[in-house]
Amino acid sequence: MNIIDTAYEELFRGCILNKEGEFKLVDEDILKRYKGLISTMIKKIAQSVAEGRGVVGVSLPIKIFEPRSTIDRITDCWGYLE
Repeated sequence: MNIIDTAYEELFRGCILNKEGEFKLVDEDILKRYKGLISTMIKKIAQSVAEGRGVVGVSLPIKIFEPRSTIDRITDCWGYLE
């Protein structure tokens, strides 16, 4: 297995390709992790537009990029203190 195959498998982990050629997310753990993400983003975008800032200044939630909790990331930093 080469690097491209490994990256492809990681990118589409938990997905299947249906008959129409569309990817469908079927992994329950991944679905639970991203539950509420869409509604959170819609609320942030609506608030930003209502305040007149537009959608350019809307920041993405950290859980899109980092699957660990905030407390888990904080304890990583504290682990290096002596």
